[in-house]
Amino acid sequence: RRSRLGSTSVETAPGFMRYRAHRGPGAAVESVPGDADYLVPPREKETISAIAAELGLHGIEAAEARRRIGRLFAEQFYYSTWLEASSPNAPTPLAAFLTKTHAGHCEYFASATTLLLREAGIAARYATGFSVQEKSSGDDYLVRDRHAHAWTRAWIGGAWVDIDNTPPQWFAIEGGNGSANLLAVARGIGR
Repeated sequence: RRSRLGSTSVETAPGFMRYRAHRGPGAAVESVPGDADYLVPPREKETISAIAAELGLHGIEAAEARRRIGRLFAEQFYYSTWLEASSPNAPTPLAAFLTKTHAGHCEYFASATTLLLREAGIAARYATGFSVQEKSSGDDYLVRDRHAHAWTRAWIGGAWVDIDNTPPQWFAIEGGNGSANLLAVARGIGR
């Protein structure tokens, strides 16, 4: 299937695929923020509101809110693919991540960043895809199962901006633990 933005979704992945990716000038076509981009789910509201208050996120510029959230994750959290069972005292796994364990994988960092930005009054979206960083040769990159990633897109300065607060060690940790399954060789990314 192809999305309206031109990306391809494969429901039963072939063992290997070769494709050419091109990027041109300008940004991807994405809709402007809507009401859903400001929503904090009721189950997460108490924890998200408390952390936003601790960080002083209300009534500040978007760039400062982004910086404070990034600093929180950089200084107090770490990447882990192994997660303990949720505490019975934590209302949700995300609340346990934010208040107890301070350890998680990219989905936790992206979810928390998205909801904290929303609580600060900044439109934000949870994004998923691949972080293609493994070079093969020339302009070729390897895309593997373990390169799957989640991050946040925030509406700052009239455009969607990528924000990734997952600690940068995630790629090396996933490389040591993850699947070697090769999904594709991508040619020409970034041109």
